[in-house]
Amino acid sequence: MKSDKNRIKHVLLAAGLVFAAQMSAQAQGMPGHGPRMEGPGFAVPGDVPHGFEAPFDHQPGPVFLHGIKLTEEQEDKIFAIMHAQAPQLREQMKALRKAQEALRAMRFSAQYDDSKAKALTEASARAMGDSSLLRLRGEQQIYALLTAEQRKQVEEMKARFQAHEGHEGHEGREGHDRGDGRDNHHGPGLPPPGPAHTN
Repeated sequence: MKSDKNRIKHVLLAAGLVFAAQMSAQAQGMPGHGPRMEGPGFAVPGDVPHGFEAPFDHQPGPVFLHGIKLTEEQEDKIFAIMHAQAPQLREQMKALRKAQEALRAMRFSAQYDDSKAKALTEASARAMGDSSLLRLRGEQQIYALLTAEQRKQVEEMKARFQAHEGHEGHEGREGHDRGDGRDNHHGPGLPPPGPAHTN
């Protein structure tokens, strides 16, 4: 049973990391990708509170369970939820990859077909949306298994995470205003350009 759990965990982790990489690329506007989509839970796509967006390590389930002591019964139920989702997640990832590969190929094709491009874009968005919904359902089922005390721990972790993100965002904005080289367009460690000199 434990080997089966580990196998499924690694399958889901791999799928989640692929999904996260694709979503991260989309957020950065890489060629061949559509708009950014927030994906809850099993990996990182830059969205805060769904699963607190990091891959799980040794513990089953989304990262919001990190540090929470689960009973064996809870672990078994979480495993069952993840196991049930695995085939559907895999199919959605395959559909997403297929649509995006076709869109990339069409970008430089002499036989561009606008209606086909639209259909592929819709298929890509549908796969992303279905994956997001599937993950959200799984997390809600997992959250429902937690005790009141465990849910309190989740909320505390969420508050710490958001406070940390807010602090980093504030520092980044200050760095941009000061022109101190942090998170601004002048380049790392470079001051903002001074006034132009005229002869």
